Amino acid sequence: MSYIRNKAKISLSIFLLFLSPLFLGGCGGSGTNGVNSVPTGTLSGVVTDASTKAPVAGVTVSVYGDNIGTTTLSNGQYTIPYVPAGSQIITFRKSGYQTKSITVSVSSSQNATLSTSISAFVSTASWTDLSANSPVKASFSGVSDLNGILFFSSNISTASTLYESLDDGATISPVTGVTTPGINSMVTTGALSAWGICGDGTTVSTQNGGGAWTQGVVGAVAGGGLQSISFPNQMTGFVAGLNGGCAATTDGGVTWTAISTGVSMDFYAVAFPSVTNGFLAGNGKVILQTADGGKTWTSTTVNIPSAIHAISAPNATHAWAVGNGGVILFYNGVQWINQNSNTTNDLYAVSFCDDNNGWAVGDDGMILHTTDGGVTWLREAPNMTVFPLRGVLAVSPTEAWAVGLYGAILHYTAP
Repeated sequence: MSYIRNKAKISLSIFLLFLSPLFLGGCGGSGTNGVNSVPTGTLSGVVTDASTKAPVAGVTVSVYGDNIGTTTLSNGQYTIPYVPAGSQIITFRKSGYQTKSITVSVSSSQNATLSTSISAFVSTASWTDLSANSPVKASFSGVSDLNGILFFSSNISTASTLYESLDDGATISPVTGVTTPGINSMVTTGALSAWGICGDGTTVSTQNGGGAWTQGVVGAVAGGGLQSISFPNQMTGFVAGLNGGCAATTDGGVTWTAISTGVSMDFYAVAFPSVTNGFLAGNGKVILQTADGGKTWTSTTVNIPSAIHAISAPNATHAWAVGNGGVILFYNGVQWINQNSNTTNDLYAVSFCDDNNGWAVGDDGMILHTTDGGVTWLREAPNMTVFPLRGVLAVSPTEAWAVGLYGAILHYTAP
């Protein structure tokens, strides 16, 4: 039986009532905050659309480094009381718009004005919806590319089937002789090699571009519920799953050896850009990293709300992780840095073809694209599909594929 992870969003509403001078300061919003007698002022202004000049409602306006902020009203106006006096960085955020930050000087007991305009995302991406060509209305969870031959994996009840396309998705047909329980992850390992991992430890692989497929078993060494697979070359591979399960092979999957990470959390993502350097992450606020092929691991605490679902690592000094709440993290070879995704949708997959060009996908048909290593993420094809997207493949800077629930298959080509 295939393992299906519950990725439903969990909403927690917290209502706090502060009866302190900080929030109920009597008649005004400037002076001192009444707690630590910090000089403060008031900041107000109007936010408009850079193109239409119309006011923009629902923009989150916040003071960088302080838990102070508000949202704009229907007329675009906002007011933030008790802003610490001095030079402050004010950030304007709204889904569908590019985030903007401006430095402003706030004087004690004074009202400062900061009005600005924000620019909507403009994308020239060309996405094509090929879902009508999908042979099944199931959950497509993975996609891999072998020399122009595309392979999709779809979960249907308790079985998973591989599908292939030889004509850029115009026709998609099942790969005969390959039916396995729940393929959760697929990767390519060269021009002609690809691997898939199932929740029960079953593997599928091809070494000749899909001409023939072999089924194998990782075995009990990694436990059950395997979720992710990574092969830096044709012989060396790694799998990871629930309850800290992790295993490695150095003989092309003939044998597998358990790897101890010292962490018992559920792993959803494994990525090894080389046989020595790798990353692990999952249902926890940490990312594990190894530089010796999994013999030893270091754990880094990261600023995320909950789970990480996928990692893409073109090399040992460039990696991206995505997860719940629109989280995107970038590893620069030294530390993990939060990037602004401009969405709170859960993200389930990420793929980079080099150090700059990549895509991330998630709930409600969310597709994010970057061409500068994640410095900016732009939403693409917002009305293409409403179904959650669970897999993405960056073939090149000018081509990508995304797959998801109900047989969603999308294809990107640069204009």
